[in-house]
Amino acid sequence: MPSMIRTTRPRRTRNSLGACSRATLRLAREGAGLSQERFAAALGLPVATLRNWEQGRTNPDPAARALMRLVRHDPAHAFRVLAPEALLTPP
Repeated sequence: MPSMIRTTRPRRTRNSLGACSRATLRLAREGAGLSQERFAAALGLPVATLRNWEQGRTNPDPAARALMRLVRHDPAHAFRVLAPEALLTPP
């Protein structure tokens, strides 16, 4: 006889990362001392994408979240490897 227990997947919402993760993105950028424009350029992202992430309109994919963890934990190393020129150019 089949089981009567119904299993469902958790619902994914537009803001499934939660406020803390959006704040973490912003803190990573501000911790690096970069504007949205310079941060996005250093990561090779459209600035609109970064803004959408920070404002919770869209969520970064798993690879982008991993990149944000790297930037948050060691911004100097991350930007030295990813885009040293972005850190040297005036705002």
